[in-house]
Amino acid sequence: MCPYMLDIQAVGVFTISDSVEESKRNQLIFECGAALVYGAIREMVANITSRSVFGRLMLPTPTFQGLYEQQKSESPD
Repeated sequence: MCPYMLDIQAVGVFTISDSVEESKRNQLIFECGAALVYGAIREMVANITSRSVFGRLMLPTPTFQGLYEQQKSESPD
């Protein structure tokens, strides 16, 4: 059982160059943005918990690749 209870929220604001195809922008924001924000959260959690008597908590490393297409196919049009 994990000795920690966490409730974390984060927001990322991204700008993508106009040179990127419009059809690819949402995918880049969704997948790469999620990876960047999650990476920051993962680092903060490890940093905050590292001084605890229970030791550092390292969140798992997920992959967000393909998540945009999956989300698109599951959302109603």
